[in-house]
Amino acid sequence: MRRAVRSTIERGTRVGDFHRLHPHTDADATALATRLDDAVAHAEALAVQQRNGTLASRNANARKVKLRKGVLGDTLRHLAHVSVSAGAEKPELIGSLKFPPENSTHQAFLVAARQMVELAEANKEVLAKYGFTGSMLTDLTANLGAFEAASAAAQAAAGSKAGARSELEAVTRQIRDLIRLLDGINRHRFQDNADQLAEWSTAISFISPPRRNKTDSETPSPQSGVPSS
Repeated sequence: MRRAVRSTIERGTRVGDFHRLHPHTDADATALATRLDDAVAHAEALAVQQRNGTLASRNANARKVKLRKGVLGDTLRHLAHVSVSAGAEKPELIGSLKFPPENSTHQAFLVAARQMVELAEANKEVLAKYGFTGSMLTDLTANLGAFEAASAAAQAAAGSKAGARSELEAVTRQIRDLIRLLDGINRHRFQDNADQLAEWSTAISFISPPRRNKTDSETPSPQSGVPSS
């Protein structure tokens, strides 16, 4: 989540807390404050969805890499080697079971792996004679299924993350607009009360998060300001 989005949600939370401590007597102002609370709650839920999508996508891609570089890739390489030997008996196998290039995309790897499994299934009797056993084919099919499932999970997670990010941007704009409207109302409301006006200004201020210096120590640097129009 971008820092500007996080900052806006935090401001919206502080503004909501302020209005619960100093509730409005005006029904229209109360309605605006309620809309802000709803928007902040929606933004927080979208932020969770975006983070979950990021984590799910990362985990699914890690599973794909692990399978491709591990048992799935190893079995496909063995199948390609066996097909060369089996070509002495069945020449059409020569060159038909090629291991996907190392630099191919995951999608290209998946397409090539599917083709290899289909050919292995169609020629399993002759391949078994040269060292590609039935249990290897069973395991290869299962691991390819796991790779396909991880690919689908990664795609779904990326879609969920992108959807949440887009909607979160829209809700963030709504939060900023509502804070701007409430700012005008509260400046009028507290025009004769310097203490509460100062409290309100603090609630809507931009506060920078702590930053790490070269020694990894955190040094907070709060900055205050009124929202721009």
